Amino acid sequence: MNRILILIIGLMSLSVSLSADNAPISTLSNVSACPGSTITINLTVDNFTNIGAVSLRMDYNPDLMTFNDYPASFVSPSLGGALLNMVPVSSGLNKVMISWSGIPGVTMPNGSVLATLSFVLTGGNPVLSFNNSSSGGSECEYANGSGAVLNDSPSSTYYHDAIVTNTAPGPAGMIIGPGTVCQGTSNVTYTVAPIPNAATYIWTIPPGASIVSGGSTNQVTINFSPTAASGNICVLGQNICGNGAISCMVVTMNPLPGATGAISGPTSPCRGSSGIVYSIQPVPNATSYTWSVPSDWNISLGQNTTSITVNVGQVNGNVSVNAGNNCGSSVPSVLAVTAASAPAASAGNDQSVGYGGSVTLNGSATGGSGNYSWHWEPAALLVNPNVQNATTINLTSTVLFTLTVTDQASGCISNDQVLVTVSGGPLSVDATGDPNPVCSGNPVQLMALVSGGTGSNTFSWTSNPPGFTSTLPNPVATPILSTTYRVVVNDGSSTVHDSVEIIAMPLPEIPGKPAGPDTVDLKTVISSIYTISDQPSALSYLWSLSPTSAGAISGTTTTGTVNWNPAFLGNAYIKVQAINNCGASSWSEEKLTFADNTTGSENISHSGNIQVFPNPGSGTFTISLRDFPERKFSLIILNNIGATVLQKNDLTPDDKDELKVDLGYCQRGIYILVITSDHFSFRKKIEIVN
Repeated sequence: MNRILILIIGLMSLSVSLSADNAPISTLSNVSACPGSTITINLTVDNFTNIGAVSLRMDYNPDLMTFNDYPASFVSPSLGGALLNMVPVSSGLNKVMISWSGIPGVTMPNGSVLATLSFVLTGGNPVLSFNNSSSGGSECEYANGSGAVLNDSPSSTYYHDAIVTNTAPGPAGMIIGPGTVCQGTSNVTYTVAPIPNAATYIWTIPPGASIVSGGSTNQVTINFSPTAASGNICVLGQNICGNGAISCMVVTMNPLPGATGAISGPTSPCRGSSGIVYSIQPVPNATSYTWSVPSDWNISLGQNTTSITVNVGQVNGNVSVNAGNNCGSSVPSVLAVTAASAPAASAGNDQSVGYGGSVTLNGSATGGSGNYSWHWEPAALLVNPNVQNATTINLTSTVLFTLTVTDQASGCISNDQVLVTVSGGPLSVDATGDPNPVCSGNPVQLMALVSGGTGSNTFSWTSNPPGFTSTLPNPVATPILSTTYRVVVNDGSSTVHDSVEIIAMPLPEIPGKPAGPDTVDLKTVISSIYTISDQPSALSYLWSLSPTSAGAISGTTTTGTVNWNPAFLGNAYIKVQAINNCGASSWSEEKLTFADNTTGSENISHSGNIQVFPNPGSGTFTISLRDFPERKFSLIILNNIGATVLQKNDLTPDDKDELKVDLGYCQRGIYILVITSDHFSFRKKIEIVN
């Protein structure tokens, strides 16, 4: 028979008269259950004596549990003909009604079950509560066998509600632990706040990581292997009801530097030589390079790059280099080097010869391997310039001959000079300068090579541009610009003159601002190319990248290559200077590149929408968090080198779903905004322009 009847709003048979007698005490039993399970709530009574009528209303939220009608729910047979009915009241509210009248009255022992109510728990922690206020209290009321209404005030004395405890694991909160870890790091701890109802904890970790301890607790210790990859660390609570909501955090692996390759460069450079270059190929993941050379050698250029220029000392030893980053250093690469001895060249004693005569030049050398090659200059004035003892042609003017001796084994070179003075014949002069060209501002030896005449000579030197004068036969000048030096010689009877142009080499011009990418995403980009135009007088270039945590830059030409540190986030600055034998130019204007890494960024798992405005701004930013089910957020602001300038936890948006961030105390520049909740992370570049 259908026992679901139309709700009777009041008890028709209850007398409206009042009685001093008290109503029975009605108690609904508390229960605990997993979501989706059927629960039974018993309604028990005490002091149920001579009761002639019952009207009981019990309210619940149908979004959290659903009512199971007859036969799952029923009233005690002691109340024959009792009516049990469920009626929707409003959105989110249903009521269960029990109505009975059976005058004369019924008596039941204390603790008797008046009714058994069946529900299915669908979620949350619902309450089944008596309602002794609606309809003036008539919907929740007892009468005695004479029809007199019994006292049931205060309600808390006579009506005890049921609490249904949902025993499913609660959602996991934010995981606390380092978001960037070096490969090969051991015993890294991650913690989540205790999860309600969790009997155990289930952790998942990135590839190459292993759980050392705590895998079933809210604190886990992890080892990251040298090959561990970036990924998510996640945790959820678990019990017999199943799994709770998962929480994840992105962990970025900062890799160890790769193996350092072989060093390229001469193994036997000459003692005292300069401009000797040693280099390696860029090392993956390296952000720094540390070079060492034998004790009395020195590095003139390129420390912390893939190529160095050295001045060679006297001792033997090793050139070595190791690559590094924030996580450690590679095994050094080593090249054994020997400082080779250069031969000591001798062009012999100065000689004299009469006008139109010739002489034999006497070359010799000591030291080195003993296996030499010979060359004399000016070669045009020698019968054979490539022999040890060369013979001149017939000379009509004084000549300064230069002998170059090369050690065939080491390639080391030594020079010496000899002056052959021609006497007799007409007066003549040959003006020379050494070295030529010369670095701007450095000394040059001028010489007036006089032939013939009376031998009683006077000298007068001048320059163009003006500024230099001398009466010495062989003065020293220091040209700033390329200069022509003119000498006039008088022997008392005749006058001759000659000039020599000395080329003064300037420092290279300052290179222009490097061209290259304005932004890079290190999720996908490993290296970037930057270029400049070639500069007059430049022989090579030195590139610089800052901060060093951004990575490493290599190159000695008009192209520089940045190998990025994948863990870097922020602004990087690239500059370059030009180099020649006279030194280095000033640094170029810096090129700014913003390095981002979208791994884990804007990982929004629902329909929420995040906006930041105004951006760029003067320092005050509004973050709009519309349509997000989460109501607690954490916020971090990082500067251009990845340092934290602001951190706030447990932030709650205002009634417009907005958060306000005041960075007015920060300098202008690029910053990174990171917002996280239990289920997502979001990263965005913001810029302060004032």
